[in-house]
Amino acid sequence: MDSTISILDGSVKIPMSYFEEKSHVSDGDTVVVSGTLIEGIGNSHSDLDGLVLCNQRPKIATIASDAHVSMSDEAYNPNAADAELHNTYDFYGDSGIHVDFDYILFSEVERLISKINETFEDLITDQRILYEPIMKTKEDRFIHRLFIAVPVVNSDTFTSLRARIPFDRFRYVSARELQANFYYYQDVQGTWMADEWRMAQETARELLVTQLRAFLQMAGLTNKHRKWLYTCVTQVPGNDGAFVRRCADHLLRLGQDKDAAYAFIVTAMEMLDELFRRGVQYQEQTPGFPSPQDCVAQLETEFSKRNQNDHALAREEFEFRLKALHPQGTRSLKDMLFC
Repeated sequence: MDSTISILDGSVKIPMSYFEEKSHVSDGDTVVVSGTLIEGIGNSHSDLDGLVLCNQRPKIATIASDAHVSMSDEAYNPNAADAELHNTYDFYGDSGIHVDFDYILFSEVERLISKINETFEDLITDQRILYEPIMKTKEDRFIHRLFIAVPVVNSDTFTSLRARIPFDRFRYVSARELQANFYYYQDVQGTWMADEWRMAQETARELLVTQLRAFLQMAGLTNKHRKWLYTCVTQVPGNDGAFVRRCADHLLRLGQDKDAAYAFIVTAMEMLDELFRRGVQYQEQTPGFPSPQDCVAQLETEFSKRNQNDHALAREEFEFRLKALHPQGTRSLKDMLFC
């Protein structure tokens, strides 16, 4: 194992011993270092995110009060001496680098593995719209950090644990959580028809952002933090990478008058169509994911239990949602929007 961690193109090198000294471990605990600096996309004011995977968290009172800039409990109350240690915070030398350590119980990791598996098994039974995320932000970040982490202490235990994380299932759940919503698409229609062209293009932009983020999950780029969107698209390889970079460029081209707004919306709808198509390809290629045919059957079952499916809005909703499952043969979103 390397004796240092090199970040910021080699301009900062941190000894592994530093992370061992800053973590408070017992026998059997595992220490890893992660974050965007390890991922290669962070900057000089990014954090290094350490994780201590342990059977029992130490008590804050057992640690010297000047060992860290701050120590906090589960609610991030600083220096709560009677509580278990959940987080420490430090600066690395004279640099702008912050070093955080989170203390996570092995039992909590086991529960998270179960949550991912159970959520996946539930979601593949139907095509419901998810109005709220199922996974907590903290859980999302932990899973992502675990997969890019560098082991510092007890690497064999860490490697074994990481191999048990159902990463593909996590990608599927995340993509479902982020999938573009028909009712926001209706908002584009409504605001455009009301001559609110500024809001129409802003909503179209948000739809494109949402589906772009969902696509990145399917492509295996699981950093969900929106501030890294433009960086993440640069990491997608091949033709998919070239396309998502065009999508990201388009997000910056809002029109300054109605004609320009119309052009922005049209291109955004064309890109949404293509993101749906490419996302389905990833779903087809991933073992264990539901087939597009099964998903379409689930959507048809959902609509068969509803009333007034011959209504124009019901038909439009069905066609929009079909795009994320089996887009062949559907009308373009542009034609649906401006018909």
